[in-house]
Amino acid sequence: SWLSPLLARGAKRPLEHADLLTLLPVDSTARNAGALGAALRLQRLRGQPVSVFGAMRHAFGAYFWTTGLMKFINDVFIFVNPMLIRVVVSYIEDKQPGASLSDVQAYLVTASMFGVA
Repeated sequence: SWLSPLLARGAKRPLEHADLLTLLPVDSTARNAGALGAALRLQRLRGQPVSVFGAMRHAFGAYFWTTGLMKFINDVFIFVNPMLIRVVVSYIEDKQPGASLSDVQAYLVTASMFGVA
């Protein structure tokens, strides 16, 4: 892996710019800043209100929406896991005949905790 040698080098001495890997041209700061700047200029030329959100949407398109969707799903999973833990804990504490969850449902909730983690 690329990270282990970098961490070992950083543990021995402070990292320098030469120690870091180079980015692909498509990921370079110059390219991304240029694309964002061009999108902002286009908004001004069209007489639209300048919006960073709109410029990012225009400059990065599907990548912008895909990453946003993935971040939203991640945030939902982070929020859901404590709720599932509460369900399992209440199941364990209130284990009585006629409990709100069956044993199979409790196992499914527990398995889903690992699925969203």
